[in-house]
Amino acid sequence: MHTTNYKNFKGEIENYMTKGKNIFESRIDRTFRMLNVKTHLNHTKIRKKDGYHAAHLLFMLTLLPMLKIKTVHSFCQRRWYHWCIARKDAFYRFKQTDARWRSFMYKVLIMISEKLNFEKFPLEERYLVIDDSAMPKRGKNIENVSFIYDHNLGRSVLGFCVVTLGLFTGQNFYPIDFSYWFSKNRHPQSTEERIGDPRSISGQMSYDAKYLGKPALALQMIQRAFDCGIRAGYVLFDSWYAWPSFIRAIWKINSAVHVVCRLKDTMVQYEYKGKKYRLSELYQKVKSSLRKDSRTGVLLARAAVKLPGSHESAVIVFSKGYKDVNGKVKVYQLWESKSVPPRGKKLVPMRVELSYHHLPVDQNV
Repeated sequence: MHTTNYKNFKGEIENYMTKGKNIFESRIDRTFRMLNVKTHLNHTKIRKKDGYHAAHLLFMLTLLPMLKIKTVHSFCQRRWYHWCIARKDAFYRFKQTDARWRSFMYKVLIMISEKLNFEKFPLEERYLVIDDSAMPKRGKNIENVSFIYDHNLGRSVLGFCVVTLGLFTGQNFYPIDFSYWFSKNRHPQSTEERIGDPRSISGQMSYDAKYLGKPALALQMIQRAFDCGIRAGYVLFDSWYAWPSFIRAIWKINSAVHVVCRLKDTMVQYEYKGKKYRLSELYQKVKSSLRKDSRTGVLLARAAVKLPGSHESAVIVFSKGYKDVNGKVKVYQLWESKSVPPRGKKLVPMRVELSYHHLPVDQNV
């Protein structure tokens, strides 16, 4: 049993990065040492019996996005042997290892939390953000590839859907967890589905991707985050997840957390002043109370309601006059769960994405 020693990277790329003051290799190497990456790889049994050390291969894979190299194949085609002489087979075998990557990811995440001291941020300024996006793929024979609706393109694409969970501290955004999901709509030339044994690590992911929906995957990630000690005062998500059953499930995980989401007009009825209304009907009731917020210039109106299927009180905020990314003026309905924030608190997000637009809420509205 042995591991191959690798030489430090030398050459024109290093000179370029040095001149540009972007010494990726040395910075990532310091980060790996600070986060005890090798130790965590050993603890989660991510090891190689021979050839290159697992930490070295992971180190190289971490560098690729920063060098704007999309695939291992593209990296190996460049033949930068003065940096790494490992061939693509070594990387592919490493990537296909049935390893406990999620356990490793959370161990590193806990180290990052300790180093950056997430606890220094007040709980009400920490937000868990749920989002999903399409990951297009070209190959029809990729395992379990299917047609996924891409909201940005407005059509279905061949690929996977990735559900992500992140932590926003008011200053920075940190990815926490992810799960992939595929639909039943497969390409006629695609191979048959391959669902592994749920008792194995890789089999569990494919099993969950087939038999669990995106809300259930998101709830699993929230539960894992809280189990690992990652705390937040709020959970944010868009209208796709804004169902009363999903909100109640979050409160079962942690009853103290608040939910903020964008709502959509469905058949769901909300109790307002003793009567039940759909969202569009409720807007007609409260639109006369729309008032301009002094700091944002957006018209806001609030309605205190009860969540369907429970006795929990919440607030629905109607906003009018906000321009979306395309410059169109729209009426947004947003849900503030459990309580009304203190005066001047920045709470309501107009779009829950990787780029945030937080609207401060005027309590006089």
